Amino acid sequence: MFRQGRLRLRAAAIVGVAGVLTFGAAVTPAAAADSWSVGTKVSGPGGACNYAFVANNAVKVCFEPDGELLYVYDGKSDGRSAIGEVSFSHKGCRNKWGKGTWARCNYSWPEGKKAFIIGGTRDFEGVFNTVRDITGEGSVRT
Repeated sequence: MFRQGRLRLRAAAIVGVAGVLTFGAAVTPAAAADSWSVGTKVSGPGGACNYAFVANNAVKVCFEPDGELLYVYDGKSDGRSAIGEVSFSHKGCRNKWGKGTWARCNYSWPEGKKAFIIGGTRDFEGVFNTVRDITGEGSVRT
């Protein structure tokens, strides 16, 4: 009886830790945006990727400081939107156009501010909507 109670206690602790880890994984910088703009579909980023970009096999995010443009490329056919965010803005750029497409969002940020760009994918459906395929962070100056 005592052993069975200890096993239940361990199982509850493991479930609790898993819940904390799952919640923590959902609150990433790419998930922190307060609002999401659907980017305008464009043919490409021009020279923006020459300045700063982050990428993986699912998403590429490029930042152009002149004009304060964020470009997001969707590289994966998975039914999820590719997203990009600049760390201090709390505004995300969403590419809903599908695999092989670029989207551009135009923002207005303070000049000369240090920031980070990050990308990922998100499905924008349901209540608990985690970000996946998260890129590394790239340092930029607006």
